[in-house]
Amino acid sequence: MKKLKLTKKTGLLSLIVVTVLGLGACTAHHAHPRNMDPAKILKRVSKKLDLNENQQSKLKPALETAASFKLEMSSRHDQFSAPLKKNLSQPTIDVDELNSHFDELGADLNQFRKTMLTQYAEFHASLNEEQRGKLTDFMDKMEKHKRY
Repeated sequence: MKKLKLTKKTGLLSLIVVTVLGLGACTAHHAHPRNMDPAKILKRVSKKLDLNENQQSKLKPALETAASFKLEMSSRHDQFSAPLKKNLSQPTIDVDELNSHFDELGADLNQFRKTMLTQYAEFHASLNEEQRGKLTDFMDKMEKHKRY
């Protein structure tokens, strides 16, 4: 009987450990797509496309710009959502205030777009035909997996 209790305790302890590890792995897995690490992406793309140092130096600023913009937008989420929440709780919506607020967001997005497209165009111009094909395939796979 004593051996059976020890087995139950061991089994319960094992179940708890497995559950905690599983939750930790799940949390880490779900957090990954949100954390855009330019160095890891550069390494992965470089390997997939067999990029030379010149090509890597052209891709790196684009990845850093995207990561920086994503981080900035994330940190400013409350700033952007506050006026909308405030207006939703009132009997009438102040369209002018919301338009002004979203114009500011649009200006930030436009600046990011212009910078990002310029940097991406420089990188794209450095690729050969085979690398462009591999890049297209790589992006298709990432889109399907919703990793980036």
